Amino acid sequence: MTTKEIFESIGFDGEYRINTEEFYYKYFNSETDMHQFIIEVLKNDDEDNTHRRMINQVRRFVEMANASDNIDHGVDSLKILFLCCCLESLSKLSSCKKTDFYKKLAECFNEEDKEYILSSFIFMDVYTQPKGTQSSFENCNKVYNLTIDDFLNVMRQARNSAVHEGKYWEMQFFSNKSDVHLCVSMQTNEKMLPDDCYSPKKGENVVYAFTTTMLYERFIGCFVRCCVNYIMKYVRGKEAELNNG
Repeated sequence: MTTKEIFESIGFDGEYRINTEEFYYKYFNSETDMHQFIIEVLKNDDEDNTHRRMINQVRRFVEMANASDNIDHGVDSLKILFLCCCLESLSKLSSCKKTDFYKKLAECFNEEDKEYILSSFIFMDVYTQPKGTQSSFENCNKVYNLTIDDFLNVMRQARNSAVHEGKYWEMQFFSNKSDVHLCVSMQTNEKMLPDDCYSPKKGENVVYAFTTTMLYERFIGCFVRCCVNYIMKYVRGKEAELNNG
């Protein structure tokens, strides 16, 4: 069968094909690699179209994140909100509990993308304020190197602050230029990083401080490639289950 015939057999044609290819092309090394991904995902789809819905959700939510500056320019939490919705959708579609999902997701970043994120978004310190006081925040002089799991948790915390507390402007993730270091922070009374970074007391207000040189355009490439890897692992895992069954 020709590529066109294969696409027609799996329902990958017309405007749907145009929109999907236009979105995904930039995240693959070649058009051939992109087509191999799409064919493997769609030809092994189940009766609920789970695989198709996965690639559709990634495209839709990332496009919404990309367009969020049209709603409120420079508000990173809106971008993070849409990207976290994307991840929650993948978790739901793959029937994976969130705690397990984020562990699996962290393994789906390639080394180059992981290195970029962790070298451009860096933990600086923790500042604390005792519960029930109005005293000033005091720095704890903590030294800690973030992991990719930590970074995903910071994203989730920013999403929660935006959704549950309306704090859309508190936390910035992205710099306008790679040589511009932005000092950013997030205040919370919830645990955000592991105990070997800081273990907050119950009800204690904590400010987590970071510095970032991360560019959104580069990060979104890391994000989409991670989602593609997750989808491929899921599809191949399901295919292996069928073959072994």
